[in-house]
Amino acid sequence: PPLGALRRVIPPLRLGNVQLDLAFLVLFIGISLLRSVLLSVAF
Repeated sequence: PPLGALRRVIPPLRLGNVQLDLAFLVLFIGISLLRSVLLSVAF
């Protein structure tokens, strides 16, 4: 899965006792951008 590979490359951001999973955010934004580019090219 792509999320596991991204988690190995991008470590979680520690904010005190809380860890923010940046890998999920990067994957979500990347998929959103790729989807919008592909939709604009297709139409």
